[in-house]
Amino acid sequence: MVLGFLLRGALGLLKKRPLMISLEITHSCTGNCKHCDKGGAIDGEVRAGPERFVRICRELKPVLVQVSGGEPLLREDVYEIIRGIRALGDLPYIVLVTNGSLLTFEGYSNLKAAGVDHFSISLDHPDERHDESRNIPGLYAHLSGLVPKITSLGNFDVTLESVIRKDNIRDIPDLIRTAERWGANINFSVYTPLRTGDASLLPDREGAEEFGRLLPRLSEWYRRGLTITSPKVLRRYYKFLSEGKFPGCRAGTRFVTVNPDGRFVLCAMYPDGSFDTLEELLRGFPKRISCEGCYISSRANSEKSLCELLTDTFRIYVYQRSSRRIRKRI
Repeated sequence: MVLGFLLRGALGLLKKRPLMISLEITHSCTGNCKHCDKGGAIDGEVRAGPERFVRICRELKPVLVQVSGGEPLLREDVYEIIRGIRALGDLPYIVLVTNGSLLTFEGYSNLKAAGVDHFSISLDHPDERHDESRNIPGLYAHLSGLVPKITSLGNFDVTLESVIRKDNIRDIPDLIRTAERWGANINFSVYTPLRTGDASLLPDREGAEEFGRLLPRLSEWYRRGLTITSPKVLRRYYKFLSEGKFPGCRAGTRFVTVNPDGRFVLCAMYPDGSFDTLEELLRGFPKRISCEGCYISSRANSEKSLCELLTDTFRIYVYQRSSRRIRKRI
């Protein structure tokens, strides 16, 4: 798969097709997170059928597809959506993004059989504070039992996703230790007020400096074999936290978001003003928005240089194909 991954990525860059598509198949959610504009059930939500999402993937040929939400497991036809995308071939690489509240070991097995390649499970704190953050009582205990059980299968297909906020900057080392203990990878993103309008969750100058002091330590863990966010991306996060902006957004070209109704939007931060086709979105995009207000993980990873994409893909490939995990305890 790795050769196909690299070839499709290179071809996508040449043809200016998005490398990644986020299919937000529902905006309803089992949680009500501090850092997110989604939460609870959305009555009367207009939802496209599986065939619409599959057609988008067939036409755009992305390298990676995120099946996300809201909470995607709230859709009863999530399996049908995934099976339809998987029927297109080994690519795109399918990632299910979930808070894990509805995920069970049996559900993991069924989703894996349907075609999910990787599971991205949210974790904001390395303890029960995560329950309050997500407004889902008992969630941390559920994940602390489920994730190690899944990773014990040796499929190397679980990544914990942590959004860096003012209230968890100092938790980053313990979040990494939690991922190590559970046998999972970990990836970081950065909070943006664009979703909620709440700037109080954005790390302040002191928080940015704290993160900057962590960078050498994080880079060393990365070099020692831990599968965490790459040092180059972490340094860009620091730039965003320090300056409060990150110019040059390539939404619509490197990555694109699709709403539950199957229409394209500028990005997840701007769910209104949707388009029937990517061509329509691209015609309107430069005139409608010039945004520097986020540097979330999907943007950071899809905007990597070709050299970075090749290097990071190869690193993950070697890690996943190794017969045993060579990891030094942190």
